Amino acid sequence: MNTNRNIGLIALALILSLSCKSNKNGPTPQQTMEATAEKLVKLYRNGEVNECLYKSKKVFHCALNAYDAGSEIFNIQGDKIADCYYNNNDEIPRMCEEIEGCNTLYRTAKNIWRRPGVTWVGMHAVASDSAKK
Repeated sequence: MNTNRNIGLIALALILSLSCKSNKNGPTPQQTMEATAEKLVKLYRNGEVNECLYKSKKVFHCALNAYDAGSEIFNIQGDKIADCYYNNNDEIPRMCEEIEGCNTLYRTAKNIWRRPGVTWVGMHAVASDSAKK
Protein backbone atom coordinates (compact mmCIF):
# COMPACT_ATOMS: atom_id res chain seq x y z
CA MET A 1 0.00 0.00 0.00
CA ASN A 2 2.81 2.40 0.92
CA THR A 3 4.60 1.51 -2.34
CA ASN A 4 1.53 2.46 -4.40
CA ARG A 5 1.32 5.78 -2.60
CA ASN A 6 5.01 6.49 -3.25
CA ILE A 7 4.60 5.64 -6.93
CA GLY A 8 1.59 7.95 -7.10
CA LEU A 9 3.52 10.79 -5.45
CA ILE A 10 6.47 10.29 -7.79
CA ALA A 11 4.15 10.30 -10.82
CA LEU A 12 2.44 13.46 -9.59
CA ALA A 13 5.78 15.18 -8.99
CA LEU A 14 6.94 14.19 -12.47
CA ILE A 15 3.76 15.51 -14.11
CA LEU A 16 3.99 18.79 -12.20
CA SER A 17 7.67 19.24 -13.02
CA LEU A 18 6.97 18.74 -16.73
CA SER A 19 3.98 21.08 -16.78
CA CYS A 20 5.76 23.81 -14.81
CA LYS A 21 9.02 23.45 -16.66
CA SER A 22 10.76 26.78 -17.08
CA ASN A 23 12.70 27.67 -20.18
CA LYS A 24 16.29 27.64 -18.96
CA ASN A 25 17.55 28.57 -22.43
CA GLY A 26 15.95 32.01 -22.38
CA PRO A 27 12.85 33.25 -24.17
CA THR A 28 11.17 31.21 -26.86
CA PRO A 29 11.38 32.42 -30.48
CA GLN A 30 7.76 33.61 -30.21
CA GLN A 31 8.52 35.61 -27.05
CA THR A 32 11.59 37.11 -28.72
CA MET A 33 9.56 38.04 -31.80
CA GLU A 34 6.82 39.67 -29.72
CA ALA A 35 9.34 41.66 -27.68
CA THR A 36 11.11 42.81 -30.85
CA ALA A 37 7.81 43.78 -32.49
CA GLU A 38 6.84 45.85 -29.46
CA LYS A 39 10.24 47.59 -29.45
CA LEU A 40 9.93 48.37 -33.18
CA VAL A 41 6.38 49.69 -32.81
CA LYS A 42 7.66 52.15 -30.19
CA LEU A 43 10.61 53.11 -32.40
CA TYR A 44 8.39 53.55 -35.50
CA ARG A 45 5.38 55.09 -33.73
CA ASN A 46 5.35 57.67 -36.55
CA GLY A 47 5.50 55.05 -39.29
CA GLU A 48 4.63 51.42 -39.85
CA VAL A 49 5.79 47.96 -38.82
CA ASN A 50 5.12 44.89 -40.94
CA GLU A 51 5.78 41.24 -40.21
CA CYS A 52 7.01 39.60 -43.41
CA LEU A 53 8.74 36.52 -44.74
CA TYR A 54 12.16 36.40 -46.34
CA LYS A 55 13.21 32.97 -47.58
CA SER A 56 10.64 31.38 -45.22
CA LYS A 57 12.00 33.25 -42.17
CA LYS A 58 10.06 35.92 -40.32
CA VAL A 59 11.42 39.46 -40.49
CA PHE A 60 10.11 42.93 -39.69
CA HIS A 61 9.93 45.58 -42.42
CA CYS A 62 9.69 49.05 -40.88
CA ALA A 63 9.37 52.54 -42.33
CA LEU A 64 9.04 56.04 -40.95
CA ASN A 65 6.14 58.22 -42.04
CA ALA A 66 8.35 60.58 -44.07
CA TYR A 67 9.07 61.07 -47.74
CA ASP A 68 12.44 59.68 -48.85
CA ALA A 69 12.90 57.96 -45.48
CA GLY A 70 13.27 54.51 -46.99
CA SER A 71 12.76 51.49 -44.81
CA GLU A 72 14.67 48.91 -42.82
CA ILE A 73 14.44 45.17 -42.28
CA PHE A 74 15.08 43.56 -38.89
CA ASN A 75 15.36 39.92 -37.87
CA ILE A 76 13.26 38.57 -34.99
CA GLN A 77 16.03 39.39 -32.52
CA GLY A 78 15.78 43.07 -33.50
CA ASP A 79 19.06 43.26 -35.44
CA LYS A 80 18.92 45.44 -38.54
CA ILE A 81 19.73 43.22 -41.53
CA ALA A 82 18.98 45.54 -44.46
CA ASP A 83 18.63 49.23 -45.32
CA CYS A 84 16.13 49.86 -48.10
CA TYR A 85 16.86 53.43 -49.15
CA TYR A 86 15.84 54.18 -52.72
CA ASN A 87 17.02 57.78 -52.83
CA ASN A 88 20.77 57.20 -52.90
CA ASN A 89 23.20 55.81 -55.43
CA ASP A 90 23.89 52.62 -53.50
CA GLU A 91 22.52 49.35 -54.76
CA ILE A 92 19.38 48.27 -52.92
CA PRO A 93 19.79 44.92 -51.14
CA ARG A 94 17.84 42.16 -52.89
CA MET A 95 16.17 41.38 -49.59
CA CYS A 96 14.22 44.65 -49.88
CA GLU A 97 12.60 43.38 -53.08
CA GLU A 98 12.22 39.75 -51.99
CA ILE A 99 10.27 40.05 -48.74
CA GLU A 100 6.74 38.75 -49.10
CA GLY A 101 3.56 37.89 -47.26
CA CYS A 102 3.65 41.05 -45.17
CA ASN A 103 1.12 41.63 -42.41
CA THR A 104 0.88 45.14 -40.98
CA LEU A 105 1.21 45.13 -37.20
CA TYR A 106 1.12 48.90 -36.78
CA ARG A 107 0.66 52.04 -38.91
CA THR A 108 0.22 55.60 -37.72
CA ALA A 109 -3.26 56.91 -38.58
CA LYS A 110 -2.20 59.99 -40.54
CA ASN A 111 0.37 58.70 -43.00
CA ILE A 112 1.99 59.47 -46.35
CA TRP A 113 0.86 56.14 -47.80
CA ARG A 114 -2.82 57.16 -47.50
CA ARG A 115 -3.59 53.84 -45.90
CA PRO A 116 -5.74 53.19 -42.83
CA GLY A 117 -4.06 53.41 -39.46
CA VAL A 118 -3.45 50.12 -37.70
CA THR A 119 -3.40 49.92 -33.91
CA TRP A 120 -0.81 47.71 -32.21
CA VAL A 121 -2.50 45.04 -30.07
CA GLY A 122 0.28 42.56 -29.39
CA MET A 123 1.07 40.50 -32.46
CA HIS A 124 -2.40 41.32 -33.80
CA ALA A 125 -3.41 44.38 -35.77
CA VAL A 126 -6.68 46.29 -35.44
CA ALA A 127 -7.77 49.03 -37.82
CA SER A 128 -7.75 52.36 -36.00
CA ASP A 129 -11.08 54.14 -35.57
CA SER A 130 -9.41 57.41 -36.56
CA ALA A 131 -8.29 55.83 -39.82
CA LYS A 132 -11.87 55.03 -40.82
CA LYS A 133 -12.86 58.71 -40.90
